Amino acid sequence: MKEIEMNASIINTTPEDLDPVNFLLGKVNEDRTDKCLDSEDQPCIRLAKDPNRQLYRLYDRDGKVSLRARSYLRNLYRYHRPTLHLSDKDLALAVDYIAEDAYQGGRERTAAVVKKDGDYNFEAVCVFANSLTRSGAAPGLGNRLLDAVARLTTDDRLRHTLTVESDGATLTLKLRTADLWAVVNSSDIEAQVRADKGTLCKALNYFSRRLDDLGYQFRKVGLEVTVTHRDTGSWTTLVRRDDVFCPDPTVLVRPDGPVPSASALSSGDNMNGGKGLQATDDNCIATDPVVSTPAV
Repeated sequence: MKEIEMNASIINTTPEDLDPVNFLLGKVNEDRTDKCLDSEDQPCIRLAKDPNRQLYRLYDRDGKVSLRARSYLRNLYRYHRPTLHLSDKDLALAVDYIAEDAYQGGRERTAAVVKKDGDYNFEAVCVFANSLTRSGAAPGLGNRLLDAVARLTTDDRLRHTLTVESDGATLTLKLRTADLWAVVNSSDIEAQVRADKGTLCKALNYFSRRLDDLGYQFRKVGLEVTVTHRDTGSWTTLVRRDDVFCPDPTVLVRPDGPVPSASALSSGDNMNGGKGLQATDDNCIATDPVVSTPAV
């Protein structure tokens, strides 16, 4: 009698119910989870529902299933099967299948895991953002560096704009990526950055790509950095949220003057004083043909 009941139970059970791996893979596809490789050719999943960071690697540096991938897959399985749990063996097997889909899913331009420690590009942008002051206040280092860049062109289309929201909580700067590259390369910014200036990208297109890669790291300190392309070249929008903006304490380590602040008065506007960018063929960027880059 028990054998008959067991056979009836098996007959009434779908194949997916008998195979947790296939069941889970089906739910991952229903969830429209993208699978792809990042810029370092590591298999990843993209979770569009996550509010900030969305691209995650499937494996950590030790080759084990990453924390975010494990959490997502276990939670997805648990949601559709409230009384069951996904075993480690089934989880690992499912991730292997998802990784194979990732290799077939195309390649992203950004890296899922981006290091900011010791990166001049990241630290210099944080210093620059911190040194901007609002209208009506004494011009900060960033404002004066921007003015120095603006004096190099008479084309109003290439000038930066600096605005503040009505509630005063958000400062927004829009400028050419080439101008941002020139500003962070200045000796005034360099004086307040610990990272080796040799890590500053030596070509504008690489600098632009690095800003994209560091997007999540910028958001963690209260900055939104977005790179877009216009008829006049590559532009960067930098949004500083003053209610949460808090630059990494390791950034502002060498003040330019007696006051230990990035907004302290500098020794002067010297857009040609940077020594980090050597003149090479890579510096001739076709995206900004109107005005030469003062950093080089």
